[in-house]
Amino acid sequence: MLFLSLTYGLALTSSPAAQARLNEKLAVPDIEVAQEIARAVCFEKYDQELVLQQFPFEGEKKKGKWLLDGRSLSTEFFAVLGPTFVVEIDAATAKIELLRYKSIFEGDVITQGETAEAIAHAIGCRKFGDSAMRRSFPSSVVLKDGTWEFRQLRDVPDRLNPTDGAVRIQLRAADGSLVLAERKKA
Repeated sequence: MLFLSLTYGLALTSSPAAQARLNEKLAVPDIEVAQEIARAVCFEKYDQELVLQQFPFEGEKKKGKWLLDGRSLSTEFFAVLGPTFVVEIDAATAKIELLRYKSIFEGDVITQGETAEAIAHAIGCRKFGDSAMRRSFPSSVVLKDGTWEFRQLRDVPDRLNPTDGAVRIQLRAADGSLVLAERKKA
């Protein structure tokens, strides 16, 4: 009887509905969000032209982590072998666990407001929908005590505010991990 209930429980967690609920809880539920986070961080730390040459990054999710690699540069006749970008992102928290191009990057992953905003936008679009994250809504991005906070502003005319509530997203500057993602009802 115990074996049947364990088997039945496993079947429930692997069902499409259960998988969808699990993905809703993940900070990085799919490859598109992982790529946008990787691109934003690589843009900040490395030459943007080089990043664009290797983008979109190829990758897959293994053991709860997104493993992304830049595409090798190639010409019409042969592949140009050289260093590629490697980014490892924890799917549950969005923590950047590895950032490498030629050597492993050490230091704060997010040091610029534009990077924090791009990551918050990628995560927010998946969690709350594209309509909640329209760039036409006024917002601010502020660093305080090692945490970046993206916040849609509410002290503007109603026509500029989202009708389904303002979004607030916090990210750790040190590793990019998601601290908070919420939408307060209007």
